[in-house]
Amino acid sequence: MLTTVREVLIVAILGFVLICAGCVEMPPEDQNVGAVSSSGSPKVTIVPTETPDYMTSATPFSTPTPRQSTGSSKWLVQESVPDMSTEIYNESLKFKGNIIAKHYNLTSPPMTIRFEISPVMEDQVKTGKSQYGNKNDYSYKVKRPVAGAGFSVTLRDLDTGEVTDEAGYGGQFSSDKKQSLKILSSGNYHIEMTGNFVDADITIRVHKDNPEKE
Repeated sequence: MLTTVREVLIVAILGFVLICAGCVEMPPEDQNVGAVSSSGSPKVTIVPTETPDYMTSATPFSTPTPRQSTGSSKWLVQESVPDMSTEIYNESLKFKGNIIAKHYNLTSPPMTIRFEISPVMEDQVKTGKSQYGNKNDYSYKVKRPVAGAGFSVTLRDLDTGEVTDEAGYGGQFSSDKKQSLKILSSGNYHIEMTGNFVDADITIRVHKDNPEKE
């Protein structure tokens, strides 16, 4: 009888211990430290590497000014490009058959010659016939450049006299009043500007690496 009571007591104590053991929460497994794989080897945790940012944030450009079209001429419009040139000539001249000559030793191209022409204007009478019964013929006036109005700029090699570049307004040249001639080759240049019945605003710029004075 004593043996039976003792066995019952032992079973009760073991049952109580097992119940208490089931109520204890095991600490969470650390996935990064001391982890062991099922094969018994230490478990290696791979941390993803971030891709370097090669792009730098920048302020957007404002809407650019539309390029000015001047037909076949090479009128240059520089907007956001840094100015790397030096102005060496800027004159407003009246041409009545006269010639202006200069020379310049261009060591670091380019050289850009810009000119804007205002020709002398005159009234020209236009006539027409009425298409409506017995009404009289009609006439009207329009403004036109005077005959012979024109301008040209000619570049020559100072050593050989050979013409290297030429541009102008009127006659054999363009009717565009605003033009630009860009010289891309170095050289010792003789520059002649001539015209008739026109006013001309002329600007010459060269790359800043050219000497200020010859």
